[in-house]
Amino acid sequence: MSYIEKAYAVFRVGGSYNRLNTTTQLGQPPSLNQVMEDLAGPYDFADLAENLMYRHNSDSVALTDAELRQMLARANLRATVAGSRDDGIPESFVPGHAYTVLGRTGNTVSLRNPQGGPDAAVTMSFNDFKTSFRAVLQASPGS
Repeated sequence: MSYIEKAYAVFRVGGSYNRLNTTTQLGQPPSLNQVMEDLAGPYDFADLAENLMYRHNSDSVALTDAELRQMLARANLRATVAGSRDDGIPESFVPGHAYTVLGRTGNTVSLRNPQGGPDAAVTMSFNDFKTSFRAVLQASPGS
C-alpha cells in the first residue's frame, strides 16, 4: 500500500509526497473520496458521523452497526479505507488521515497506516473504531 500511495503522490504533484496536501496545477489537494475514485473506481461510502450509507448506484440509507460490520468484514475482498476524525482519537493515530482497513474479526477491526513505521498495523474494538473514524470507503463489487 505504501508504494501505491507514493505512486499516487507522484501522479498528483509530480514527484514530491510532501506537497500532496497543497494546491497544484491539478487543483486542490485530493480528498479521500477523490483518491478512492482515482484508484478503485466506484465505491460505497459509510458516513459514521451521520450514520448514513451511500452506495455508488443508489440513494442513501440508514447505516446500522450490522451493515458497518459486514462492510468491514469484506475489507479482505475489496479495497477499503477509513478516514480518521480530526480530533478525539487515540494518541497513536494521525488526525484526518486515511488508513487501510485490513478486516474485522469478531468485535475487532484491523487497520494499517500506509505511512508505515513500527505502529503501522493496529487492532481496535469495533466501538473504538466508530468513535475514532468518520468514514469508511469501499470499492464497489466489480471495481
